[in-house]
Amino acid sequence: MKVAVLILTLSIVLAVFAHMYMSEVPKCPKCGSTLVWTPLGTKSENFLWKCLMDGTTWRKTYPDHVFSNWKRRIPQIVRDASMNYLLKLHPDVKPFFPSGDWEQEKDGNQYVFGQNGWTVKITFTADFSKADVRVDYVHQGLGIMHRVVWIAEFNNGDFREISYTHAV
Repeated sequence: MKVAVLILTLSIVLAVFAHMYMSEVPKCPKCGSTLVWTPLGTKSENFLWKCLMDGTTWRKTYPDHVFSNWKRRIPQIVRDASMNYLLKLHPDVKPFFPSGDWEQEKDGNQYVFGQNGWTVKITFTADFSKADVRVDYVHQGLGIMHRVVWIAEFNNGDFREISYTHAV
């Protein structure tokens, strides 16, 4: 009986530590956001960091496992940062801004996310430091029809808007 309790206890402790180890990600020291960026493919990679929410910058080298966890989340980080940047520049989209979980498709270095009439298409370069971003929204259901198309470039943590259309 004691052996079974010991094995169960050790299993729980190992599971908790494994979860903590795998879920740790860099966060902004000011606002706590996990939408952060480091310049990929440069000497500053995993050293100079920038918050994509409030622009805070800091210097820190994260352990390899933390940096690897962050790199696995790059498509979701760029998606969420793109949507936040769109909302910041164009608050007219706020009434029908999405919330909830996104569906994801992947084809090579292209990611397509969708939910509730919104589509975010991100095409990355091979090293993931740059991307072309296209956000589309088509109103679904009754009421006033809206169509939003936003095109931007993402370059190592910075966005450059190419075009924006909101047709009613």
